[in-house]
Amino acid sequence: EGSIFSVMAAYLYPERFRNLVLVDPAGMIGKDNLPRLASGFSIDLIKQIISEMTKEKPTKDQTTGGGPLDALKAANVLIKSPLQAIRSVFAIANSDIRNMLKSIKEKGIGISVIHPVDDRAFPMEKMQEALGVEHLDGFYSVKGSHNSYFLDPKPYTLLIDNALDDLEKKSKERLI
Repeated sequence: EGSIFSVMAAYLYPERFRNLVLVDPAGMIGKDNLPRLASGFSIDLIKQIISEMTKEKPTKDQTTGGGPLDALKAANVLIKSPLQAIRSVFAIANSDIRNMLKSIKEKGIGISVIHPVDDRAFPMEKMQEALGVEHLDGFYSVKGSHNSYFLDPKPYTLLIDNALDDLEKKSKERLI
């Protein structure tokens, strides 16, 4: 949901934004349905838990992100508040921020998306079909599934930094 709120803020207050980098964003593939979206989130979460539990345990020096406990914490949030989880998934399923993205881009705000190739909640194919040059300045693929940036944030932070550099270069080129 974070990307939805970020885009809304940039839409309402464009003077406060220069660039946006959206990571694994919701609201980009058009209207969705609750069962498909919920199953996508669930499949990704289960795969993350299994993957993290079967990995070799890193030493303290090798730890960069979360681990199985972080994936279990995400599952625990759903278990503790299933009604809130359903409300969130329903809100996401009914969100479409592409028109706002187009408007924001027209106002000169640079927009890039970083998206994992194995995301089941927001499948890569649907993202690529739904988004075009009228919405974005850049699109970056990263290995992983939905919310894998919580478990291993390093690839994402490097891409975010690169995306911001690229957006800044484009912004300067527009001024010339």
